[in-house]
Amino acid sequence: MAWIEALDTAIYYQTAGSPDGRPVLFLHELGGSHASWSSLTGLLDDCHCVAIDFPGAGRSEKRHGNRALAELAAVTRALMMQLEPERRWNLVGSALGSFVALDLARNHPELIESLTVCAVVPTIDTTTGTYLRDRVERIGREGMAAVTEYSLANSLTRKLPLPDDAFRRDYEYSFRCQDPDGYGLLSLALADFEGGADYLAGIDVPALVMAGAHDFIWPPALVKLVADAIPGAAFHVLEEGGHFAHVQCPQAFAARMREFWRA
Repeated sequence: MAWIEALDTAIYYQTAGSPDGRPVLFLHELGGSHASWSSLTGLLDDCHCVAIDFPGAGRSEKRHGNRALAELAAVTRALMMQLEPERRWNLVGSALGSFVALDLARNHPELIESLTVCAVVPTIDTTTGTYLRDRVERIGREGMAAVTEYSLANSLTRKLPLPDDAFRRDYEYSFRCQDPDGYGLLSLALADFEGGADYLAGIDVPALVMAGAHDFIWPPALVKLVADAIPGAAFHVLEEGGHFAHVQCPQAFAARMREFWRA
């Protein structure tokens, strides 16, 4: 475990696997942290796995003021260049982390060997943006606990065998104990994502787009639009995955990612 200074922001990260292996950077979902990837990184012991906490999340620095996906991408890029200045990264994102990964892939392809994203859509529509902004206002009035049960019921559906009760309990407490302002600013950054087909068409790195078959929030048909818009992108549905497929079916997630890397 360690911290690093990236664009004057203290960023917490954890490493796993082999320092000499394939560099893989994991970017977490809204409400998550580096810990969200623990099951997946444990399956990639031959890789140099780095999982970070975004600014405002987990153990990274909390600040007042606006957040934007471009800012999250800039901080992440600075971290990438410090940790592996001579090598290209394999980016892996889920939900919020996927949108940051898209920004990096579009604007800094020279740093990236491959892109894997899950639980992602071409744009944040008006309904989703309004929901995110309303939730931020509610958290400001009532705190994180007011939205925890509903948020996790949609994301960690009990239809699936994983995660187990212990992980689910820890995730719930971690979600409730987040900094409300930090979570709110990250929510607003996500709500402002415009993207679109032309934006995605500008991504020129090998890309794998995955969807959870049981994703209530962004079902596979919607996620596939991202793969359709990125030139040459592969698409795969994880049959035992929901919105957080990286914790619901890590073995299938890792296996498909390895196939993609070998192709």
